[in-house]
Amino acid sequence: MMKKFFLLLLLPVICIAFLQADYIYVVNSESRTLSRIDMETGTVNNSFTQLGLTPNMLKVNSDYIYVVLSGANSIQMIDRNSGTTIRNIFIASSSNPWDVVEDSGYLYVSGMFTNKVYKISQESWSVVDQITVGTAPEGLGVCNGKLYVCNTGGYASGYANSSVSVIDLDSFSVIKTIPVWTNPQDIAVFGSQLHIVCTGNWSSISGAVDIIDTITDERIDRLLIGGNPWSVWISPQGFAYLGEGYNSGVYSYNASTLEIMHNSSNPLTPGGIMISGSTDCIAVLYAPYSQNGTVYLRSNNWQPITQWTVALIPTDICYFSYETPVSDEELPLPQITIYPNPVNKDGILNFKADNAFYGELKIYNLKGQKVLQLPVQKGEASIDLRGKGMGSGLYFYHSGKAQGKIIVK
Repeated sequence: MMKKFFLLLLLPVICIAFLQADYIYVVNSESRTLSRIDMETGTVNNSFTQLGLTPNMLKVNSDYIYVVLSGANSIQMIDRNSGTTIRNIFIASSSNPWDVVEDSGYLYVSGMFTNKVYKISQESWSVVDQITVGTAPEGLGVCNGKLYVCNTGGYASGYANSSVSVIDLDSFSVIKTIPVWTNPQDIAVFGSQLHIVCTGNWSSISGAVDIIDTITDERIDRLLIGGNPWSVWISPQGFAYLGEGYNSGVYSYNASTLEIMHNSSNPLTPGGIMISGSTDCIAVLYAPYSQNGTVYLRSNNWQPITQWTVALIPTDICYFSYETPVSDEELPLPQITIYPNPVNKDGILNFKADNAFYGELKIYNLKGQKVLQLPVQKGEASIDLRGKGMGSGLYFYHSGKAQGKIIVK
């Protein structure tokens, strides 16, 4: 009787452990399958789910997987644990949906051929609104109550008028269009900043990353990476990794200081088009044309761990991990946004954190000398630079684990 009681107590624990295991999900476009890699056992199921026509990008949450079916003009909704298809959500005829994001009870989908973004209710599971953006929209990102859309400009026009549309989610209206580098493809949100990966035109114009401040919705920096960066993933440690459109390498930079570590002249290898990962490791998706793909698993210092073969022409990857709860004392300080940046040497410098906290903001010159220090209260502060002796140039700010740079002009 005691043995039976012990097994009954143990069973829920086993079930919870199974449901909270780490997995890697890969969309295989040509074979029209979803692969699942069990990180605990190392086993690969390359037919976890049968997908619809021309599967492309995916998003994963604790319950569901959403796969964009560009050829079927729909979103395939899948149970994350069983791989069972729950429903297919039709978008619009000839829309060629490209990317999907989830926010506050809605899905948002970019329609590459219709130049629109579609809003899907997670109650009715149908399109409830749509809005015209720029030409050939692809990557999407949400930050500060706004949806950001990468308008590539389209191949036929040589990616002319490449831009990012800013959509206010309350009114679902375009409130601004931000010009960016050639052919923006992907977005990563880092604090209150957006990192926009721009691939270039695949020939005479190389790729770059544009940094956008979501407080002002202005471009504040540009990293000339070179090559043809295709996607971006930012690790919990604050390092950005860029997949390369030709699988020729992986580029990287510090997302806080924007210091480039690996560009087209010294890429990390092996290469891949898409990157995902967790606190402990990085997964690189190598996707050769008309062949099976490979997932390379690397440690944080890029040492090889293992690799797996997936199916034909993979297009996207997601490393799904349950976060371990931590105490308040262990939580990192929020990301800080400085604005305006650049700032006039006689102007007002403002900063805002993602949420309220108390601390100090320190500013250093290029020699590492501290030139300013000010207290922080409730996540916001400002300082009048007049009479502070800050000449034109580059400075660095630091507060807790948040850091970045300031340009004074």
